Amino acid sequence: MILPFSLGVLALALPSWAAPSLETSNVRRAARNYCQPGQACWPSNDDWLRFNSTLNGRLIAVRPWPEPCFGQPRPDPVQCQLVQAQYTNGPARADQPGYAEIDNWTYCYDGTSESDCTINADVPQLSLLAPLRTCGAGRVSPYAVNVGSAADVQKAIAFAKARNIKIVVKNTGHDYLGRSTSRNSLLIWTHNLRKLEYVDNYKGKGNAVVMGAGTYATDAYDFANRNGKSITLGAVGTVGVAGGFAMGGGHGPLGPKRGLAVDNILEFEVTTADGRTRRVNSGSDADLFWAMRGGGGGSWGVVTETVIRVYPDEPFVGLRYLVSTTGAGVNLDAALAGVVAKWAELQEGWTKAGIAAYQFIYRDTIVVSMGHPTGDLAAAHAQMDPIVEYLRAVPGFVVASAEYTRYNTLNDYRNTFKPASDFITPIATAQRLASRLIPTDAFKTPESRAKLGRDVIASYRATMSNLPSFATQAVRQVPLQVYSTGALPSSLGGPSGADTGVNPAWRNSFWEVVVANGWTTPTPQASRNAIADAVHQGGNILRQYGTGTYVNEADTQEQDWQTAFFGSNYARLLSIKRRYDPEGRFIVWKGVGFDGNEQEQSFQCYNNA
Repeated sequence: MILPFSLGVLALALPSWAAPSLETSNVRRAARNYCQPGQACWPSNDDWLRFNSTLNGRLIAVRPWPEPCFGQPRPDPVQCQLVQAQYTNGPARADQPGYAEIDNWTYCYDGTSESDCTINADVPQLSLLAPLRTCGAGRVSPYAVNVGSAADVQKAIAFAKARNIKIVVKNTGHDYLGRSTSRNSLLIWTHNLRKLEYVDNYKGKGNAVVMGAGTYATDAYDFANRNGKSITLGAVGTVGVAGGFAMGGGHGPLGPKRGLAVDNILEFEVTTADGRTRRVNSGSDADLFWAMRGGGGGSWGVVTETVIRVYPDEPFVGLRYLVSTTGAGVNLDAALAGVVAKWAELQEGWTKAGIAAYQFIYRDTIVVSMGHPTGDLAAAHAQMDPIVEYLRAVPGFVVASAEYTRYNTLNDYRNTFKPASDFITPIATAQRLASRLIPTDAFKTPESRAKLGRDVIASYRATMSNLPSFATQAVRQVPLQVYSTGALPSSLGGPSGADTGVNPAWRNSFWEVVVANGWTTPTPQASRNAIADAVHQGGNILRQYGTGTYVNEADTQEQDWQTAFFGSNYARLLSIKRRYDPEGRFIVWKGVGFDGNEQEQSFQCYNNA
C-alpha cells in the first residue's frame, strides 16, 4: 500500500533526535547492529520529512498492501476490494513497494511474535470476515525511496549510512530467498526505472539493449523483438531482469545457444556503498564487474541500468507435450525415473543443438516445453522425436498431446510458453525450494543416468513423504522442475566462465533440478516449518552430486551456502566485497559477506518458514 507522505502516516516514528547532517557526519557504526525503531538513532518525523524534501517527494511511507482488509489499524472495505481483485496478479503485486511476489517474504515470525498482513489467496474475498485481525508490517520496510535516478540512490545510501539503517533493494520482488524485503529497513525501490534503449554498436561490443533496473522480462523481450533482436533472459515475464536475475546468473530459452545472462552483460550502472555511481564494465572497475556477473543480487550496491548484448532474431521450433498415466499395472516412480534417465540420455545432443527444455512432473503428469533455435522443422523433429516415441512406448503412459510449432522469432515462441511457466511460478502463496546443478558426469553411462533418474524422483517424492501427518493437509505440492536452460558446458566448447563470478558449477552442468512445496496464509507455523524442512531433506538426495546450486533458486536452509551458491569463486568474491563495501551496508541472507550475520536482528525472520 502506498500512502501520501505526511506526518499523519508517521505515527509509529519516534521522538526527534539531533541527527547529524548528511554532509558532515563522521559516524561509522557496525552494520551488523542496525538502528531499530525505539532506539535514539531512529529518525524522527522531522528527519523523514527533511529527507523527503531532498528527494523532491520521492520518499514513500509504506504499509503492507492488504492492510485495508484488516480490522486494525486502518480498515477500508472499498480499498480492500481492490486488493482482493488483484491479490494473485503478479504485476499488481510488483507495483507495491509494501509487498512481494511470494507471501512468506512479507510476514515474519521471529520465534517470539508474529507479524503478518497476508490474506488467503484461495478465498481473498473472505478476508473482511475476520475484523479482529491486526495487520502487522512483517518484513515490509516502513519507508521506501521511489528511485527516479542514480542521484536518488546516492541520497538514500547517505541517509541510511548516517543513521545506520539497513538497506534493502527491490525492483519487482520476484525473489525466492527474501533478499528484497527486510523489516525496519530503508527500501531503495528501483521498480519504476523502465528505460529501454537499443544501441547498434555499444562501445564497440556489438548490438545491445540498455535496460532500466525495473524492466520486466516481457517488456525487454518485446522491445528486442521490435528491433529485430533476441535477448538472453528467463521464461517468466514478471521477473525484473536488470537486477537480481542478471547478477545471479540468469538461465533461459536461449541459454544453450547464447549462454547465461551474465555471459552477455556488457555493463552495469551501479551506486556502491561509498555513494559513488559507477559505469562498471570490463575496462572500468573490472573486478567489481566480474563479481556482479554471478555474485548475487543485493550485495554490491544499487543497480540502476544494465546493458546486455542482443543477437539477430531467428526462427524457433517449439515442442510441447503432455503425458498422463492410466495407473493400471504401472510402477509409477520407476516409470518416471526411466523418463528422467531418457532425458539424460538425449541431453548432450539437445544442448549441442541449442535446445532448451522446461520439464515438469506433477504427481503422475509430465508437462514439457522445448525450444530449438532453428527454422528447420525436419531437423527439430530429428532431435526431439526420440523422447516422444519413448514416452508412447512406456506401458501405462498416454501422450495426450505432442505438438510441434515453427515460430518466426524467439518472442513468438516465448509467448506460447508463458502458460507453462505460470504453472510453477508462485504468486500470492508461500513457497520453499531446494535445487541442484547436475554435473555432466552424471549423464555419461546408462548406469549413471539410471541412478540420476531414481535420485531425481526420490528427491521429489521426499518433499511429501518426509512430512509429518499434521502438515499433509496444509501443503501445496509444487511440480518437480528440470531445466536444461544454462550455457553449453565448457567441456563441449561453451564459455569457460573465467570472466564472470557466477558459480563455476554452471560450466560443468546440463541441468538445474528444483524441488519445492508451498502453503497458503491460514497454515499454522508448525506446518510451515515442517513443509520447509521436508523440502530441505528432499534436496539432500541431490546434494550428493556435489556441484552446487543456482543462487536465485535455492534453499534458504542451505548449510554450506558459500560453496553451494558460489563455489570456488567465493574467496575472490568476498575480497572484492570487502573493498567496495567495507562496512557491510549491502548484506542479504547468505549472500557474499553474510558470514557472521546469522544473529543480526534483521535476519531473525528466517528462523521460521
